Amino acid sequence: MAAAAATLGRLGAVLGQGGSLAARLGDGAVLITPEAAPLAAAGPDAIARIGVACGHERGDLPSSDLDLHRAGLCGPWTASALVATPHALALSLIGPLDPQDALPPLTPAGARAHGAVRALPYHRPGAPGLQAGIAALAPTVRALLLPRLGLFARGPDIASVLATVLEVEATARLTRLTDGHGAKPLRGAERALFEPAPPR
Repeated sequence: MAAAAATLGRLGAVLGQGGSLAARLGDGAVLITPEAAPLAAAGPDAIARIGVACGHERGDLPSSDLDLHRAGLCGPWTASALVATPHALALSLIGPLDPQDALPPLTPAGARAHGAVRALPYHRPGAPGLQAGIAALAPTVRALLLPRLGLFARGPDIASVLATVLEVEATARLTRLTDGHGAKPLRGAERALFEPAPPR
């Protein structure tokens, strides 16, 4: 997790100090990056472990995004990220976004990594509707745009979440670069060839 956080920071994929990564362990405990610290600085000893009874067992103080991660870590999804990636966040500010398909993939790599990207209406940080919106997602959704907050991504492990974040950000960047130039996203059967299979 610390290595993935460092990668996001090194690639400039997170604006400011916003961002958190989390993972659910086999015993039900959650590991999460610390509060109020750049992701790139989240070394292994800083990662917080939150027990099944929600007690802080070790590491630095956990990110305030913990409840959002808990809402997204269900079924096969054991890892997640909430990051303010520059281009995805910019698109969420410009809008309007299709709630069911906010960022259609432009490349096979994007389709493989993130599939359909959903969008929630704007909720202020800490609003109950934000957690409920994430929890209500269909089990196969890997990525969600949260206007003014960033990208929420989840997957079966940290490596897949990192790939999703980077490909969503790449798709968002391409979308902005090609705006007004007639770029067409993958559609229909062509898109279905590359859609990620749901984890089991």
